Amino acid sequence: MKKFNEANRTNRGFRKKLKKALALGLAGAVLLTSLAACGKKEATAADGEKVTTLNIGVVSGGDRTSFFDDKGNLTGYEIELMKKLDEELPQYKFNFVPLEGPTLFSSLDAKKVDFVSGNFRRSDAREAKYYHTYRAYISTPYNIIVFDDNKDINGIEDLEGRKVGTGEGSLMADILNAYIKDNNSTIEIVYSTDLVADLSAGRIEAIVMPGRQLDIYNEKYDGLKFKIVGDPVIGKDGCMKDSNAYWYVRKDEEGAVIRDALSEALYKLRQEGVLTELSNEWYGKDLTAGIDEECEEEVKEMYGIK
Repeated sequence: MKKFNEANRTNRGFRKKLKKALALGLAGAVLLTSLAACGKKEATAADGEKVTTLNIGVVSGGDRTSFFDDKGNLTGYEIELMKKLDEELPQYKFNFVPLEGPTLFSSLDAKKVDFVSGNFRRSDAREAKYYHTYRAYISTPYNIIVFDDNKDINGIEDLEGRKVGTGEGSLMADILNAYIKDNNSTIEIVYSTDLVADLSAGRIEAIVMPGRQLDIYNEKYDGLKFKIVGDPVIGKDGCMKDSNAYWYVRKDEEGAVIRDALSEALYKLRQEGVLTELSNEWYGKDLTAGIDEECEEEVKEMYGIK
């Protein structure tokens, strides 16, 4: 948490510099260097064992999750966790490939990256196309977020006839659409790339996002105060009930090997308290405490893993 606070003080200025650097092609050169490694899959360690490079698609601007600090270094909870994970897996060398969120799965499809990280939950559509780890690294339910002085919205039942903002193509949107269909609801979904700006302008009256965003919003936006209202928004059926986040790989033989290696090493670090320590450092609370192990067991059974 301390590291994030120090980085966040200069993060806004850095983002402006980063945009300028992108225009000059400097940041593009960094990205091209990362992508160039995609073709270099194997090397040999000092002990003669083969080391395979895994290219990891990560979000380049996710607050506290994965972002560039004021020195231009990629860091955040997911990045630092994966660095620890890399130490546990000598057969792999991790190479981070910063991407825009909407391009992560298309980059996985195109084999530009070997797995993707971005607080991704389970969904029927994703599970039909990809494998994911059978161990989770964080759990953050979706919540309704409004301004602190809002007295009219106290739960999902109060969203009837109102405009609610969320991200297009997200699992949050799928869950909201399912809720609307199942309940003949009059909620109107607005897909937004700047939810806080739309909330401030009155284009929407509430946001549905992972609950961890609350602290980020309250720290990031001067003069604005937010709160969570009502119960978490969950899916009615199947894996949409799962608030665990997993890493996704391609659905092939190599992907299964990567899935199992990541899952086993991740669980070891979780048992050792490493995930709790990192979560407290970056989020100020243990967001791993709510990981649903029953859902993990369901995933293991689905993959035939004992």
